[in-house]
Amino acid sequence: MTLDAPGGIDRVVGRPFVISRSAEWVPLHDTTDIAPGSALDFSKLGWVDAPAGKYGRVVAKGAHFEFEGKPGVPQRFYGCNLCFTANYLSDDEADALCARLARMGYNALRIHHYESTLCDPKDGTTLLPEKMAQLDGLLNACIKHGIYLTTDLFVSRRVKWRTCGIDRDGMIGMGEFKELALFDERVFRNYLAFSRNLLCHVNPKTGRRWADEPAFAFLALINEGNLGNHGYAFLASQETFKKKWREWLSARRAESPDLYRDITEKIPGNAWEHSRQNCAFTLFLADLESSFAERMTKFVRDEIGSKVLLTDMSCWRNPIAYQLVRTRYDYVDDHFYIDHPQFLEKPWNLPSKCPNVNPVRRASMGFEGVARHRLLDRPFTISEFNYSGPGQFRGVGGMVLGAQAALQEYDAIWRFAWSHSHDGVLESKPMTYFDVARDPLQRATERAALTLYMRRDMMPLKRTFAVTIPESKVRTTFGVGPHADINEMWFGWYERFGTWVGNGKPKFVNDGAEFPEACSLKADYFKGLASGHRMGDGQVAISRDEGTFIVDTPRTQGFFAESGRHKAGALSARIIGAPAAVWVSALDDAPVARSGRLLLTHVTDVQDEGATYADEEKKVLLKWGKLPHLMRAGRALVSIRLDGNAVPRVYALCADGSRRGEVPSSWDGTTLTFTANTARDTSDATFLYEIERKSFSVVKKSMGRLARNVR
Repeated sequence: MTLDAPGGIDRVVGRPFVISRSAEWVPLHDTTDIAPGSALDFSKLGWVDAPAGKYGRVVAKGAHFEFEGKPGVPQRFYGCNLCFTANYLSDDEADALCARLARMGYNALRIHHYESTLCDPKDGTTLLPEKMAQLDGLLNACIKHGIYLTTDLFVSRRVKWRTCGIDRDGMIGMGEFKELALFDERVFRNYLAFSRNLLCHVNPKTGRRWADEPAFAFLALINEGNLGNHGYAFLASQETFKKKWREWLSARRAESPDLYRDITEKIPGNAWEHSRQNCAFTLFLADLESSFAERMTKFVRDEIGSKVLLTDMSCWRNPIAYQLVRTRYDYVDDHFYIDHPQFLEKPWNLPSKCPNVNPVRRASMGFEGVARHRLLDRPFTISEFNYSGPGQFRGVGGMVLGAQAALQEYDAIWRFAWSHSHDGVLESKPMTYFDVARDPLQRATERAALTLYMRRDMMPLKRTFAVTIPESKVRTTFGVGPHADINEMWFGWYERFGTWVGNGKPKFVNDGAEFPEACSLKADYFKGLASGHRMGDGQVAISRDEGTFIVDTPRTQGFFAESGRHKAGALSARIIGAPAAVWVSALDDAPVARSGRLLLTHVTDVQDEGATYADEEKKVLLKWGKLPHLMRAGRALVSIRLDGNAVPRVYALCADGSRRGEVPSSWDGTTLTFTANTARDTSDATFLYEIERKSFSVVKKSMGRLARNVR
């Protein structure tokens, strides 16, 4: 394969690799529906509590969320995103979707990329009645099924320059609008007009404004709008922006002439360059962001009169000064992706490339990129994450994300995304990069995240490490670079990690360092940490050399491995034929070894018929496939130690959780053994198993009832 510089694909040398039905790839017949009461129905495991809003508003209390009506009880939220036309459903479709999401175990939903469909294109701010009625219907269905909503006041709404009073043809670019809203009054007025229309809209069924709806719990101001995300070129072209920069710099020079003596009015050419000039400039950007935060908080709280929780700044450019801005919000939000596609010729078009290597072997498995943006004194959420398709190792994602979120005590998470289109909301469709509704592998892994994190099977880390950030030092220390961070983030598996804006060390913090000294900490600083503590306080084991990730809690035990025999608590399995994730979760209050009902999942890789790659490494995708989904053939020789007077039976499950038949197994009184084989049925892959245990006394009672019925 030859890649045409810079980044494009010129030609493929050799034979493309095509996924097709064979002994190695077995058809998988999928559905997003879940049979009520089945082993896949997570709606009754304790955290989906309908109707949404029954306990009043979600509030931020210290580092966590609570309900107004349940003070002192921390709450967690987990869900997915809906994008574009997926948000616009009939009432029946919305009810079916939310019922399905609740059975998945979701209690949260993010409405995303929704505004262009919602607004009259003439002004970009007037809500179209028929579309707003559909959003009302979605909100009503969420309330009914115990699902809490979030959205952003700007994502991708299309706005004409002239609509904002700017003498220019065409549309304002999405990224341009996000930046202009922070310093151009004409664009800001347009932003406020839409925000007011949405928040003040009255849902006819509830009689409440969206601003007053308890189920509408979280609100971000601008999606991925951190100033400087796309460099400084556009900002440098705006006279209003340059004027504000000159005024800010003049004021700083008057206050601290020695500090700013060498800082010029020149805007840096590279947003990531290490220089005193860039440090000063990022402070200016942070102050612009702070002014926007203060202005919008006043708008939402005082003018609109809403108590909805507010956040912003959810993306990749994060100079240390931006932590000062985050203190102005109710909670901190961020995004991360593993195997996010890179587009080689044209954005959001094939061919695309991703690393497609086991993330356990890599430096980053997810939290490393976001933990440093967390503030330890308020809730932390991730409104977008994914271990993206078609990456062949995405099966590890549920266990890794669930473990990270539980150990670090995150407060809400939304996977990106359920669907990007109306027709993909309820129906099986070919795979894409992100849509969970189109990817049975991602949906299967969600159940590991949900038990570890939402059911709290994995306990939080006992120790906390804080980087203390005194504002005075951020404003006077220009020598360490605008993006100063601790370089070794692996220790997040050993201690809760975040930042603390202020002076001194908080009482709840065990270890820490202060900015700017913290920026020079290297691996040597944490050698004692690794030797003195077990990873995850004994709940996690990671082998980067072997590419193995293990979770071991009383009620969820399992691992991801490329091959070989591995053990987690009562579960052990030998992986044969293909890398696989294998885990078991109790579906009752008992630990795995004593549970009467268990769900065991064994997933390899899922691709679609006809998916075409540049070569067998599957790093460059040339063509998406079509249905059916295909699961890679693989086996796991499973053993589970079980306590007590119980007779286990193993059932293979359909994609909706209904039983498709009993699986041969052996039981010696202490250990259950059977073979999990994705190619057991070559017409429909097998990857879900329910293990039911009935004590001898229960069996005898059942036999007695049967005998009486026969008589």
